[in-house]
Amino acid sequence: MQPLIAILLSALLVLPGAVAWAQDAPPTLPTRDVVVTYRVGGDGQDTSGRKVRLTFIGEDARVRLDMFAFPQAQSPYLTLLYDRPGGRFLTLGYAQRAIVPTEAGASFNPGRLLSTELRYTRQDAATVLDLACTNWAFSDADNGEGTACVTDDGVVLRLSRTGGQATRMEATSVEYGTAPDSLFVPPPDLQLMQRKPPG
Repeated sequence: MQPLIAILLSALLVLPGAVAWAQDAPPTLPTRDVVVTYRVGGDGQDTSGRKVRLTFIGEDARVRLDMFAFPQAQSPYLTLLYDRPGGRFLTLGYAQRAIVPTEAGASFNPGRLLSTELRYTRQDAATVLDLACTNWAFSDADNGEGTACVTDDGVVLRLSRTGGQATRMEATSVEYGTAPDSLFVPPPDLQLMQRKPPG
């Protein structure tokens, strides 16, 4: 994974720890086709933080992650297209006008905001954007602790984490339904870059 991509994703993802915990836990991926837009970080003002949009199709068989420089931005500066059956993802760098293909391991998914390997504790019920969710406290040795509000069908509506890469994100819109296939086709004006084999 490119260092820049790793840094950006580390600010979003609650990465798996070393031990799996067999206990009551929330779904870690949506079970329905959905598009979720988040505000990440910031102080709640209109011009603060960043925007991230996640598109899930076919129970995470395909995921699109768009990263925006600020909440009002209409065009992403970076996009990841994930194809689970194909075992790869494409990084679309719009400023570089480049497409970089990368093989993805079985455990990698750019849309996974929670890991099955965290320790979870069920808390109270809540509502975000008029959608019911359950607050779950989570912790592990590597990434500190935090809380996530997750719907019964696996949509993370709010997440905060302390320790390691501190993160706060909250959904600003949730749209159920299948996104068009065209969202998973790179723009024709971007050039496919081939990685050189190591050595």
